[in-house]
Amino acid sequence: EIGVKGVIPPEILLMYDLKELQLYGNELIGPLPPSIGNLTRLEVLELDRNKIDGQLPQELGGLPSLQTMRMELNYITGTLPESFRQLTMLK
Repeated sequence: EIGVKGVIPPEILLMYDLKELQLYGNELIGPLPPSIGNLTRLEVLELDRNKIDGQLPQELGGLPSLQTMRMELNYITGTLPESFRQLTMLK
């Protein structure tokens, strides 16, 4: 919890070598942008306890190193994208 408000800062989604993105317990809003798929080295994605809404983007399935993903206590709708079948490292 670091007091981040609004959408996920676009600069973060340009950090291609990022391995952990932990922005849980803030006031992030809006849908998760498809550009999250640019973070191909990401191992940990923790965005729980925010106000993220909409469907999860297909591009999440293109994160081959993703091991941990926490998205609970948001306003996510729909079903998991088919691309999630490719997340073989996810625990």
